[in-house]
Parts: sequence; structure tokens; C-alpha cells
Amino acid sequence: MEVEFLSSKTGDETCRYKNILFHSMYNPKNEAQRFSENLESSFIPKTVLIFEPALSYCSSFLRNRFPNAKLCAVRVSKDFSKTDSLWDKVFYLKDNFTLENEIFNSLGEENLSFCLFSAWPVSAKVFQEEYGRTVTAFKNLLQKSHSILATRSYFETRWILNALNMAIFLKNPIQPVCKTKKPVLICCSGPSLKPILKNSDAAKRFFIIAVSSSILPLLENNITPDLCISTDGGFWAKKHVEILLKNKSLPLALACEGLVPSRILKDSPIFPLGYTDGIETELTESVNIKTTKINRNGTVSGTALELALSLSDKNIYFAGLDLSLQKGFQHTQNNALETGNTVKDNKIRTKESRMTAQEFSNQKASLKIYEDWFASFETNRKIFRIIDNPKNSLGKIKDITWKTFFSETESFDYFEESCIFENVEINKNLKNLENKVIDVFEEEENFSSIFPLEYLKYKQAATEELSSVHKDILYKKIENLKQKVDRRLLCIKNH
Repeated sequence: MEVEFLSSKTGDETCRYKNILFHSMYNPKNEAQRFSENLESSFIPKTVLIFEPALSYCSSFLRNRFPNAKLCAVRVSKDFSKTDSLWDKVFYLKDNFTLENEIFNSLGEENLSFCLFSAWPVSAKVFQEEYGRTVTAFKNLLQKSHSILATRSYFETRWILNALNMAIFLKNPIQPVCKTKKPVLICCSGPSLKPILKNSDAAKRFFIIAVSSSILPLLENNITPDLCISTDGGFWAKKHVEILLKNKSLPLALACEGLVPSRILKDSPIFPLGYTDGIETELTESVNIKTTKINRNGTVSGTALELALSLSDKNIYFAGLDLSLQKGFQHTQNNALETGNTVKDNKIRTKESRMTAQEFSNQKASLKIYEDWFASFETNRKIFRIIDNPKNSLGKIKDITWKTFFSETESFDYFEESCIFENVEINKNLKNLENKVIDVFEEEENFSSIFPLEYLKYKQAATEELSSVHKDILYKKIENLKQKVDRRLLCIKNH
């Protein structure tokens, strides 16, 4: 676009495009000050996001008004790039998918949930289509951020109790001492996993990481994973790993907040994983359990990918990563949850009606979030998804067919060294755990990790009255959780 730059009456620069002025010809700074002062917000913003601020006169006034907020801009034109340095972060509008991912990866759910979004008025009129796309992207980001924070708040009680279980019952922690010389095959549980189940001989060429829902079908087809992984703290995740009660030698990479039977924590070799932002990691490490740090990404398959990159320098392949709803079974059979559901089927609520309902469930939105995460994953390594209907929708993760996979990997060496894990000695002091629990509930800052949505509403409230209301809600939840934790510790002591 051809932007014409001019001098205003005050000597400050202004500009126009197709005879439309972006800033006042008289006093552009006063105009920007009025814009900043007139912005309304029912909360104290953690982020201020402005659509195409042109010459960015508003940035200094926004920084004065919101000194603790991160100032960001969405740009349409590079003609104004000379003022990019006035912002903490600038995003250039390419397409909605890229914009959403760049903003979310940069700001995260907490900054976005309390983000004040507005547009420089002239820009919204000049770039109507681009502004509409940005508004849509921002609405999607708000929905995603609130969903993540609400999920964290909902599950945090369970996650902390799960971490207490790991801290108390874990007996055989392991850590990798070298990388594998094999390429990695990450097995998920989508229906497209089936071809490898019929070729256990080919599977031996790889270091196999099995996400929890794929462990059962792999074992039933004589494929023994080199490493299993579970990060979920829900009841359904526990059902998937119960097969390890009968296969005690299989190593399990387990997030501190993951739920497994306590017997597995006592008997199985466990590779402890800890999120960088979690109270759960601090509780686990308080008893001298070393954890390997991982990032939150919404899906165990994503964590498996990050582990694979650290455990091998060779190619990485995904099998069963469908990320789409299927006709019939949504997972490769046998599946631990399907086994339990089958028992409940009857003449009124048949298997067919249950499976049809799953096909039209609301899982599509979640699968899209997972797909977006993989598509935005940045790496220089060769990563492939094996799927017979290639979509190439996962960014740098390339789709290949099973025929291509078997053909290209036929020469891989069966006998290359696998990743070696070593047992790690731990000297637990449960008194440290009790002290850590006390610290957690005495420090208000910790509440942001336990109930993030409630904490942010309390801290970002625009008035003292609203702040007091949200504080009461937060502290009631904290007290309820503390009582549950105290009962758990007392139960363990008595046991």
C-alpha cells in the first residue's frame, strides 16, 4: 500500500492513505491521548492489544495508563514498522490461523483472558476486512484461554492429590542416561494405528513411545513399548494404565499430576515428569524426586513428541494420530474405556447408539485445538505422521502413507541400541512434604497456580467491591482444597 507521510500543525508526523488521514493534521498526540483515556475496561488489563495503531502515538499514553500491562499491536501494513519498537510485541496479520497461534504462544492464557482489545478508529474503517478477521481471531483466543483456565481450576484439586500420591508412594524412579540410536515411533490410539499392530516385526526397528490409550492394543498384538506415557489426571487415564499392573517391568513416563493406581507407583519403573508452572512439581520434588521438566500443550501426544526429541536424534514418526472423528470406534481396539462401556450396553442403550453419539459429540473443537498445536510446533527435525489419507495439516509434521512408511523404513536396523534408563535412588523425607503443603496454603501467590481463573478475577477486578467478592470465592475454594489435602495426609499417616 502507498502511504503518504505529512507534517501536522504541531510538527509531528501524520499520514494518509487514499486521502484518508490516520492521524490528526492538527495535533496527533492529543488525539492519541483522548483515545487512550476513553478506553473502557471492567478489569485491570494484563495485556492491551491494539489493531493497527499506525504511527503509534497512543502507545506512550497507554503505557502511562496501564503501566503493568504488556502492550501489543496487530499490524496490517509494514509502512508503519518504524514505530514497532514502541510496543512490547507486534503481530503482523497474515492469516487467522497464524495470527491466533502467534498471539497465544506469545501471551498465554492468563494474559489473554485479561486482555483489553481495541482498534485505532481510522484503521478499523480503512482495513474493514482485516479488522473483522482480527476480531474473529481475538474472540477465538478468548474462548480458548477461558477454557484452559477453567479446566485448570476444575482439575487442580485432583492434580494436587495425585501429586501427593506420587510423592508418597513412588518407589522406583528412573532417568534416561543416554539417547537411543533408533528412530522413534509414537503410538497414539486413533484407528489409523492398526497397520503397525499387524506388523510387530517392523515395530522392533523403532524406539516405541506408547501414549496411555495405545498400551493395551500394542501389548495384545505382541508389541512391547520401550516407554509408556501418561499425563492426564482424570479417571479415564487411570483406566488406560491399569494394564501395567500385569506388566510391571514397562517404564512409564508420568506427569506429577497424572492419575495411576498407587500399586503402579510402588511397583513400576517411573520416569517422573513435572510441569514448569505447577504446584504439583514442587510437592513431588520436596521429597527429593527429580523430575524432567515438560510444557503444557493440551495433549499427551504433544508431550510424547517433546520427549522423543530429547531421547533420540533420529526421525520421529506418529502412528494413530488421527485428530478427527471417525465412523464407528474412535480408538483402536481393544481399548480400556470401551471394555468398560460395553458392560453397560443393553437393548435400550445399544452399542450402536452409543458409538453414533460419539461421532457427533463436541470433541471436534478439542481435536482442532490439538491439531493447531501440532501445526504451530517449531522444529528442524524430521517428523512424520503416518496416515493413509494425507492431509498435510500439521505444519512441519509431514504426512506419509503406511505404504511409504514400510518401504522407507524396511532397512532400519533391528538391533540398534535402545534408550537406557537407570534407577535413581531417593531419600524421602515426608516431613518436608508436610512443610511444603503448609507453605503452599500460606502464600497467596501460590493460589494463581491452584485456581488461576478465580485468582485473576480477584487480582484484576477494577473495583474494590468486585475484588472482595472474588476474593471470598477464591478463599473458600482454597479452604476446601486444604481440608482435602489434610485428610489425604492424615489417611496416609494412619495407613
